Amino acid sequence: MAGEKILIVDDDADMRELIKLYMKDNGFQVVSAVDGIEALDIVKQETLDLIILDVMMPRLDGFELCQEIKTFTDIPIIFLSSKQDDMDKILGLGGRC
Repeated sequence: MAGEKILIVDDDADMRELIKLYMKDNGFQVVSAVDGIEALDIVKQETLDLIILDVMMPRLDGFELCQEIKTFTDIPIIFLSSKQDDMDKILGLGGRC
């Protein structure tokens, strides 16, 4: 997978940077976004292999962003979340995500 491009979406700058450094150290190209709106613009402009997506973000949360992305592409998405509610798990696994 080395050299593939990953989008990291998280409103927490420290978390974004930690994931970014880890991925770059393992040979991935990394693009990042601070929220769902910025991420949506990037997804429409870039060729991506994977999205690592925080669930809780301002303006457009991870579930909403995932549903929007899945209307026009099938890029794999990995959710990052501290949420543990069953409903949140259903939202992440169900629907168009």
